[in-house]
Amino acid sequence: MKKQKLSEMAKKKVVYATLLVGVFVVVAVALVTMTAKTGDQKDNNLVGLDDPENQIAGIDKNNASIMDDGTYAVDPGDDEKDPSEVATQPDEGRTQNTAENTVEGTTQKDNVAQITTTPSDTAKKETPVDTKPVMQNTAENLKFDKAQGLEIPLAGNVILPYSVDKMVFHATLKQYKTNPAILIQGSIGAPVKAAAKGIVTKIVDEPYTGVTVTMDIGSGYKLVYGQLEKNEHLKVGDVVEAGKEFAKLAKVSKFYSVEGENLYFQVLEGDSSLDPMTLFKEE
Repeated sequence: MKKQKLSEMAKKKVVYATLLVGVFVVVAVALVTMTAKTGDQKDNNLVGLDDPENQIAGIDKNNASIMDDGTYAVDPGDDEKDPSEVATQPDEGRTQNTAENTVEGTTQKDNVAQITTTPSDTAKKETPVDTKPVMQNTAENLKFDKAQGLEIPLAGNVILPYSVDKMVFHATLKQYKTNPAILIQGSIGAPVKAAAKGIVTKIVDEPYTGVTVTMDIGSGYKLVYGQLEKNEHLKVGDVVEAGKEFAKLAKVSKFYSVEGENLYFQVLEGDSSLDPMTLFKEE
C-alpha cells in the first residue's frame, strides 16, 4: 500500500514539474518577443547622425538629443507636436522679447510723434505760399476815381436812358417802368470793352439781360454789362484792364426785342445805381 501511494505521488510531482516548465517556457518566449519589438521601435526612433543617408535627409544635429546608447533622437518641431502641448507650454524667451519690442516700439512711436509735431520741422516741410497774385486779384487793390471817369464800353446811341426817379416807356413790354441802367445800341458781335479796370465777380445768365458780367472796380463801385455773348475764356476772378475788349454783343433777349440789340450798362455805388452818362470821360 505504501509503495502504491509513493508511486502516485511521484507521478503527480512529474506532472506538476512538467506544467511548471511549460509555463516558464511560454513566459520566456513572450518576454523575448516583446523585447525584440521594443528594440525595433527604438531603432526606428533613434537616428545616427553620422549615417550618410540621414545627413542627406537633412537631420540637424543641433535638434537631436543624445540617448544612453550613444545614438541621437530627433526632436520634432512645433508643427509635428500636439497643438495642445504647444499651446500650453510657456515661452519665456518669446514673452520677454515681445515685452522688449513693445517698449522699444512705444519709444519709437513717441519719438516720431515728437518729430512730426515740432513746429519748426512742420514749417520747413510746408511750401511757402505766394500771396502776391492773390493780392493783385482783389478789389481792395483797385481804386476808382470819379473825377477820372469811365470809358465808353460800346460806341452807339443811347436808346433808353437811365431813370430811377421817374418811369420811362419800354416798347417791348409796352409799359412804363424805371430803368437803373442805359441801353447803348449796337449790333451782334460788336466788341464790348471794360469801362474801367476791374475784377470779374459774377457771370450769370439773366432772363432780362441775358449773359451778364459784373466787375468790381474798387472804391465801392461795380459795373454791370448785359446782353453779351458767352465767353468761355472769361472767368470769375479775372482782372480786365480799362479799354480792353472782354466780350461781344449778343442777340438781345425777348424782353428788349422791339428796342433791338443793345448793351445793358449799369453803374453801382454800393447798392445804389448811378447815371453812367454823368461818369463818362469827355472826349
